[in-house]
Amino acid sequence: MIALAVVFVLLRSPFGASLQAIRDDEVAARSLGVRVIEVKTVLFVLAALGCGAAGAATLANILFIEPTAIFSIQYTAYMIFMVLVGGLGSFEGPILGAIALWIIQTEFISNGTIYLAGIGATAILFAIFVPRGIWGTLTDRFGVELLPVGRELVVEEPPKDDAG
Repeated sequence: MIALAVVFVLLRSPFGASLQAIRDDEVAARSLGVRVIEVKTVLFVLAALGCGAAGAATLANILFIEPTAIFSIQYTAYMIFMVLVGGLGSFEGPILGAIALWIIQTEFISNGTIYLAGIGATAILFAIFVPRGIWGTLTDRFGVELLPVGRELVVEEPPKDDAG
């Protein structure tokens, strides 16, 4: 929970705006004064810090790490599932995807490895029929955004002069 709060605050900061500008168009961000190399370096260091913290938490939790168990393709598939089902491009989407994955695992793990095929089928169905995921669909339908991290330029029309 603390990590989510830190990421949210980071994305809402000027540093987060710089990251989003670089993501959208690196040349345009550089022309607007964003120090692209410095921002990417800081992001790389923060990512390494997060990976190190996750590794330390994993080691403290299981006390023995076997590379084939920890670095399997299954974790990548889980992350892709979370983003596809929850919704790409939002802060809330992957959180909903993680909750959906947890529910599926809790309910269907007793069926053996067949639930992995079910997770794959669910991800394919979401990619075809609900391409924006759960949160993207809710946002489109109801206009709800709980934790907005993006910025949007709003151009207001100048007031009309009556003397005209």
